[in-house]
Amino acid sequence: KNSLSVLLLGTGETGKSTLFKQLELINGVGIIKENEKSMWATLIHGNVISDMKTLIGIVEEMDVQEVSDEMHELIQEILELPDQNVTINEELCEKLKKLWNYEVVREAYDNRDQALDSAEYLYNNIDRIAKPDYSPTVDDVLHCRVKTLGVHHVELMMDGNFKFKLIDVGGQRSERRKWLELMSEVDAVIFMTSLAEFDQECYEEKGFKRVVESLETFEKVINNKLFQKVPFILMLNKRDLFERKIAKKSFKKYFPNYTGDEKNPQQCIDFISKMFL
Repeated sequence: KNSLSVLLLGTGETGKSTLFKQLELINGVGIIKENEKSMWATLIHGNVISDMKTLIGIVEEMDVQEVSDEMHELIQEILELPDQNVTINEELCEKLKKLWNYEVVREAYDNRDQALDSAEYLYNNIDRIAKPDYSPTVDDVLHCRVKTLGVHHVELMMDGNFKFKLIDVGGQRSERRKWLELMSEVDAVIFMTSLAEFDQECYEEKGFKRVVESLETFEKVINNKLFQKVPFILMLNKRDLFERKIAKKSFKKYFPNYTGDEKNPQQCIDFISKMFL
């Protein structure tokens, strides 16, 4: 057989779409076509604003004794912005930067229970992103969070005549019914989970840990009869973010039965991997 079809599965925010976009780039598809740059710029501006709104929500849940009048006004302005199709001009850029640089907002980011993995990158580049002639870079697009809806695929030709096909389908709960429909088409499955989600909650169900959802979803998939004869690859993603997190947070707080060194990344990763295997 001179072809291989692989189904890419996982819950939301695990990095599946980023991997998919990277493969498109490797394939020379040109993920930033000239006629798509405006669309990507709008989506990236939307990510910048929605990330700040999420951080504001976290700040409001924190026990903050006092918020300055300036910060309160900035918060109200940002919350009143629409969720989509907002262009960040120079004035709005300065307001967002002020909020991002407040100590309490950075504390909210460091202690967040939602993904927001790209927020730091976007805010580190906000001056460039807010320029009137802004043209998204490859890195910008890879850091742009877009929900995968429907089924997408990319084909790579390897060694001249071997075709590798990767199929990506949304990881949100509403999209998972499509997974089973694709099983007859694939030779293998890559199930992706984010190491960095150990302290995060699901968007769809507040209070429900992402790592638990990922683990339960993985178990449902591998125990389904349709998947029993298909090879599985478990991909533990976002190691860099995971290492930064455990340097600041207590791993044992989230996994009380962990007995290893909670500041040793590899020991912690081994513990997580054994939960799945």
